[in-house]
Amino acid sequence: MRKPSIIQSEKKSFLSGATSNLTPHEPIGGKNKRISEKEGLWIWLTFNEHRWVHDTDVGELQDKEWSAMMEREWYKHTGKSKEDWYRLFYKHYIIHDYRGYNCPKGRLQTTLYDRQKSCN
Repeated sequence: MRKPSIIQSEKKSFLSGATSNLTPHEPIGGKNKRISEKEGLWIWLTFNEHRWVHDTDVGELQDKEWSAMMEREWYKHTGKSKEDWYRLFYKHYIIHDYRGYNCPKGRLQTTLYDRQKSCN
Protein backbone atom coordinates (compact mmCIF):
# COMPACT_ATOMS: atom_id res chain seq x y z
CA MET A 1 0.00 0.00 0.00
CA ARG A 2 1.35 3.40 -1.02
CA LYS A 3 2.06 5.73 1.91
CA PRO A 4 1.80 9.51 1.26
CA SER A 5 5.01 10.90 -0.20
CA ILE A 6 7.52 12.32 2.28
CA ILE A 7 8.91 14.39 -0.60
CA GLN A 8 5.76 16.12 -1.89
CA SER A 9 2.62 17.26 -0.13
CA GLU A 10 0.85 18.55 -3.26
CA LYS A 11 -0.27 16.48 -6.23
CA LYS A 12 1.82 18.13 -8.93
CA SER A 13 4.77 17.11 -11.06
CA PHE A 14 8.03 17.18 -9.12
CA LEU A 15 9.79 18.14 -12.34
CA SER A 16 7.54 20.70 -14.01
CA GLY A 17 4.79 21.55 -11.54
CA ALA A 18 2.10 20.32 -13.95
CA THR A 19 -1.11 19.15 -12.31
CA SER A 20 -2.65 16.90 -14.98
CA ASN A 21 -1.82 13.50 -16.45
CA LEU A 22 0.18 12.54 -13.34
CA THR A 23 1.61 9.15 -12.41
CA PRO A 24 3.51 8.16 -9.26
CA HIS A 25 7.22 7.43 -9.73
CA GLU A 26 9.55 5.55 -7.40
CA PRO A 27 13.18 6.43 -8.19
CA ILE A 28 14.17 3.60 -5.86
CA GLY A 29 12.34 0.95 -7.82
CA GLY A 30 12.95 -2.54 -9.07
CA LYS A 31 12.88 -5.06 -6.25
CA ASN A 32 12.65 -2.15 -3.78
CA LYS A 33 9.55 -0.54 -5.33
CA ARG A 34 7.13 -1.87 -2.68
CA ILE A 35 9.42 -0.71 0.13
CA SER A 36 9.65 2.74 -1.50
CA GLU A 37 5.85 2.93 -1.65
CA LYS A 38 5.56 1.85 2.00
CA GLU A 39 8.18 4.39 3.12
CA GLY A 40 6.68 7.28 1.10
CA LEU A 41 9.70 7.52 -1.22
CA TRP A 42 7.96 8.50 -4.42
CA ILE A 43 7.09 11.60 -6.44
CA TRP A 44 4.52 12.70 -9.00
CA LEU A 45 5.55 13.02 -12.66
CA THR A 46 3.51 13.54 -15.81
CA PHE A 47 3.20 10.52 -18.08
CA ASN A 48 5.70 11.99 -20.57
CA GLU A 49 8.19 12.91 -17.83
CA HIS A 50 7.90 9.38 -16.48
CA ARG A 51 8.71 7.97 -19.93
CA TRP A 52 11.66 10.40 -20.23
CA VAL A 53 13.11 9.11 -16.94
CA HIS A 54 12.94 5.50 -18.10
CA ASP A 55 13.81 5.99 -21.78
CA THR A 56 16.82 8.35 -21.76
CA ASP A 57 20.34 8.25 -20.34
CA VAL A 58 20.01 11.65 -18.70
CA GLY A 59 16.64 10.58 -17.29
CA GLU A 60 18.32 7.59 -15.65
CA LEU A 61 20.92 9.90 -14.13
CA GLN A 62 18.15 12.16 -12.84
CA ASP A 63 16.54 9.13 -11.26
CA LYS A 64 19.78 8.24 -9.46
CA GLU A 65 20.09 11.80 -8.18
CA TRP A 66 16.51 11.64 -6.91
CA SER A 67 17.31 8.32 -5.19
CA ALA A 68 20.15 10.00 -3.25
CA MET A 69 17.87 12.93 -2.39
CA MET A 70 15.20 10.53 -1.14
CA GLU A 71 17.70 8.69 1.04
CA ARG A 72 18.68 12.04 2.63
CA GLU A 73 15.03 13.00 3.17
CA TRP A 74 14.26 9.58 4.66
CA TYR A 75 16.95 10.11 7.33
CA LYS A 76 15.50 13.53 8.18
CA HIS A 77 11.90 12.31 8.17
CA THR A 78 12.39 9.12 10.18
CA GLY A 79 15.41 9.95 12.33
CA LYS A 80 16.77 6.49 11.51
CA SER A 81 20.36 5.50 10.73
CA LYS A 82 22.31 4.42 7.65
CA GLU A 83 22.23 0.89 9.03
CA ASP A 84 18.41 1.03 9.16
CA TRP A 85 18.34 2.21 5.53
CA TYR A 86 20.67 -0.59 4.47
CA ARG A 87 18.49 -3.19 6.22
CA LEU A 88 15.56 -2.02 4.06
CA PHE A 89 17.23 -1.41 0.69
CA TYR A 90 20.61 -3.22 0.83
CA LYS A 91 22.14 -0.24 -0.98
CA HIS A 92 23.09 3.39 -0.40
CA TYR A 93 22.55 6.10 -3.03
CA ILE A 94 24.13 9.11 -1.31
CA ILE A 95 27.67 7.86 -1.88
CA HIS A 96 27.27 8.39 -5.62
CA ASP A 97 27.59 11.85 -7.18
CA TYR A 98 26.07 11.63 -10.63
CA ARG A 99 26.29 15.34 -11.39
CA GLY A 100 29.89 15.02 -12.52
CA TYR A 101 29.06 12.12 -14.80
CA ASN A 102 31.79 11.76 -17.41
CA CYS A 103 29.68 10.82 -20.39
CA PRO A 104 30.52 9.52 -23.84
CA LYS A 105 30.44 11.97 -26.72
CA GLY A 106 26.91 12.93 -27.71
CA ARG A 107 25.30 12.32 -24.31
CA LEU A 108 24.34 14.84 -21.69
CA GLN A 109 26.84 15.37 -18.90
CA THR A 110 24.57 16.54 -16.12
CA THR A 111 21.03 16.06 -14.93
CA LEU A 112 18.01 18.33 -15.15
CA TYR A 113 19.01 19.62 -11.74
CA ASP A 114 22.07 21.11 -13.44
CA ARG A 115 20.22 22.46 -16.48
CA GLN A 116 21.30 19.74 -18.94
CA LYS A 117 24.77 20.85 -20.02
CA SER A 118 26.25 18.97 -22.95
CA CYS A 119 29.44 16.94 -22.86
CA ASN A 120 32.45 18.67 -24.41
